[in-house]
Amino acid sequence: MATLSADIEYRFDPRWPIGLTQFAPTTADTYFRGGLAHQVDATGALTLTPADADSYAGVVSEHKVATTSDLIWVATAGRWYFACANFTNANIGLQFAIQSGDLTDNPSTLDLQSTGDAGTCGVLWKVVTTATDGWLNTDIRISHANA
Repeated sequence: MATLSADIEYRFDPRWPIGLTQFAPTTADTYFRGGLAHQVDATGALTLTPADADSYAGVVSEHKVATTSDLIWVATAGRWYFACANFTNANIGLQFAIQSGDLTDNPSTLDLQSTGDAGTCGVLWKVVTTATDGWLNTDIRISHANA
């Protein structure tokens, strides 16, 4: 999948806090609401195109064309609904990350954590429609799974 070019559905389960936090971006970029952001390993700054050493920061909570002097609101915790073809019942309870071949902000690229992926985004909590959508628990994750 490609990098996001528009806001996507921003849906979380309100029974758990989402931990809104602000981060400074690494570069000027357009942040789309509902996208996934990571922290650069060396600086802690926010990026939409992570490397395998970077860790998951959270779900972008605002649409913003940002410069490096801006701060971006990110939800760092909670249970999040995403459209993702890799959400299946067989994968419930397993760690998901952005695929190494497509390191972008698009949650539809989430797949089982493996070598070369950026830090884990969370654990698949519940499948709504198999191979279509489900809920990711971002409270449970490992920061890196580099092999």
